[in-house]
Amino acid sequence: MTTTTDPDYAEQVRAFESAVFAQRNVAADHYDDEYFTADWREDDNVYELESRRRIEARNPALVDDLNAPPRPTPSRERRPPNLTTAGP
Repeated sequence: MTTTTDPDYAEQVRAFESAVFAQRNVAADHYDDEYFTADWREDDNVYELESRRRIEARNPALVDDLNAPPRPTPSRERRPPNLTTAGP
């Protein structure tokens, strides 16, 4: 693992930033019909309505779970303090 004390840390950061800033937008024509239906996609993941429904089927439930109000944690039964006092 690289840390900020490694001698080449600054160079690694510069190389990373150069790679990031060298990225360019992809032209819209790159995303032709073949892009969405080609064999390179795993598990028949073609970009068609039925395959997207199958792949994303659980997403609404995940969103609901994430946004559900927290469940209260069960509290221990509290007993009232013993108010009886021993006589003199």
